[in-house]
Amino acid sequence: EGSSWNMRVYRQVRRLSAKTNGETRSSTSQKFREVVALCKRRGFVFPGSDIYGGFANSFDYGPLGVELKRNIEQAWWKKFVVERPECHGLESSVILSPKVWQASGHVQNFVDPLVECEGCEKRFRADKLVEEKGFNGEAMSLDELSTVLEETKNEPCPCGKMKSCSWGKPKQFNLLLNTNIGPVESDASRSYLRPETAQGAYINFRNVFSTMRQPLPFGIGQIGKSFRNEISPGNFIFRTREFDQMELQWFCSEESAEEWYSHWILACKEFLKDKLGLRNDSIRIRNHAADELAHYARATSDIEFNFPSIGWGELWGIANRGIHDLTMHSKASNEELVHDLGNSNSKVTPVVIEPAVGVNRLILAILCDAYEVENIVSANGKSNPRTVLRLKRDLAPFTVAVFPLSAKDDAQMTICNDIHNLVIEWGSSTIDTKGKIGKRYRRHDEIGTPYCVTADFESSADGCVTVRDRDTMNQVRIPLSVFVSKKTLFEAIDAGFSKL
Repeated sequence: EGSSWNMRVYRQVRRLSAKTNGETRSSTSQKFREVVALCKRRGFVFPGSDIYGGFANSFDYGPLGVELKRNIEQAWWKKFVVERPECHGLESSVILSPKVWQASGHVQNFVDPLVECEGCEKRFRADKLVEEKGFNGEAMSLDELSTVLEETKNEPCPCGKMKSCSWGKPKQFNLLLNTNIGPVESDASRSYLRPETAQGAYINFRNVFSTMRQPLPFGIGQIGKSFRNEISPGNFIFRTREFDQMELQWFCSEESAEEWYSHWILACKEFLKDKLGLRNDSIRIRNHAADELAHYARATSDIEFNFPSIGWGELWGIANRGIHDLTMHSKASNEELVHDLGNSNSKVTPVVIEPAVGVNRLILAILCDAYEVENIVSANGKSNPRTVLRLKRDLAPFTVAVFPLSAKDDAQMTICNDIHNLVIEWGSSTIDTKGKIGKRYRRHDEIGTPYCVTADFESSADGCVTVRDRDTMNQVRIPLSVFVSKKTLFEAIDAGFSKL
């Protein structure tokens, strides 16, 4: 927990408020530090290029992180695409024609205000610096940002090394990551790594509705990589230059746009609570003021999460993008991007409602909300801390962990292997034989495994095993036959614990 990597990551944590959700800043900072340490120690998130000292705020998902990430993505896909017959999936290219980004306005408008401390020569987001002083940075001009920063020049620099700041003039910085296509680098070969998946849906709008014969309203869902040349990435995986997005582009009529905008705000909030397990008091909805809106947006609402040490930050953005994107691509390409309402004389440009969420930030929110250290008082009155990750059981990296009470007992190992083979047909499982049974329980509490299953010396005779619940630590005996499916297992477990 005291590794240099953990400290490097933690030094990036911004201290935005003295109190967060009733807790002191020091306690929330400690929680954030512990979550970061847990991620490295238990294989959720590793520092990118670690053997070379790390690289530019990049991170790799380890064995448990990959499973958690995929479970989140599958839950989103099922809820927003599979369960909605009017929604369809898409996987567009990461590198699109540069004309796409010129038409969308990203080449001209995809910018953040940058300011450099002339003392340490490090660069920072000017709007985020003034937000720490209580200002709305997104709504301020460069001159207004400069005025506020000038008043902070005698304060310590955010780099943590300089006792005072010597700010230069803020300037706009384009966040597009450039790349070159072909063997010769030139302006003609320049392209971009996509900063969002959305544009791939807009340029495929006509392909999707014509091939799927889809009337309005309908949606295009996509999960994929995006890239942004962030000025000051940090706070662990909260803001990175490479990240995954889960975006739905919902195409509807002008008359129904407001209704659908409200619908998707509530639908996303309910998904966070019901499917991902976030607590209601950890999230809130914030509507953007007119001077905060992006160049394409008519209205935007953020579902924010109260991150430990960071404070309230955007988790999920829902935007009414109007007809901007389809109109701009239609003009730039000379192609008609309209929807035929049933006859050739009735064509409209649909309004786009976009719920967009970053997977990295979602994972961080889930881990922070699920993490808890509680004191367990033993029969002799001794108090012992227990770290537990209270993940929803459909999100946990392992659905069950299977233990033999004695790894030397061949019958117990056979039962463990049989259970493991049944579970991996519909879920995830691991067999753990290392250490005393109590230490195995604690190990799986810490990584969020909802159920630990133990085969003992009686299992061969009675055909049953003991299931221990992560959250309550209660135990119940169930038959081996229920492991054939998630439904039968969860029903048997729930029925067994309800009798206690």
